[in-house]
Amino acid sequence: MTSTLRNPKTDALAARPQPAPPPPAGRARLARCGVCWAEPGQPCGDARGDLPGLHLARYARARRKGLITGTEMTAVLATAGDVFTGSAIVPDGAR
Repeated sequence: MTSTLRNPKTDALAARPQPAPPPPAGRARLARCGVCWAEPGQPCGDARGDLPGLHLARYARARRKGLITGTEMTAVLATAGDVFTGSAIVPDGAR
């Protein structure tokens, strides 16, 4: 018969609730944008300033890198509409 040793410190850490993951837009920002070349963590922008969302191409990169799931990408594409390009803007908060 074997006994299992318990460690109160690691048991307490394992019992803590895990924080919710960031929303898909937050994780997509971890990828560089292929349209406006915004760096990871920076919002998409153009000559007039920050845009009200992210380029669809940035979500596509995030999907290829495994930062967002296929289900999340499907929701992003539904938000983009029936006709779009990679430079289409997906509004923040629409997912």
